[in-house]
Amino acid sequence: MLAYIKSWNSHDPQALAGPFEMSVGLQEVTRLADNYEQFGYGELFVIVGSSGYLEVSAGRTSAAKILGVSTGAPVELRIF
Repeated sequence: MLAYIKSWNSHDPQALAGPFEMSVGLQEVTRLADNYEQFGYGELFVIVGSSGYLEVSAGRTSAAKILGVSTGAPVELRIF
């Protein structure tokens, strides 16, 4: 699941080093992963994908199914 955040600066690796929340559907995702294997089955996380976009993912399953969302679902990123 991709979150196309236009103002996201993927060239600044420290931008999400502090606390953040990404709202997707009715849930908050607050963990940033370095790789896709970092979290266990069904655990939600955010990762910077190879194209530089933020991706909401889940360990070895579909984040979209867990979140109950599909294409066009609103996403909000808050950096504290």
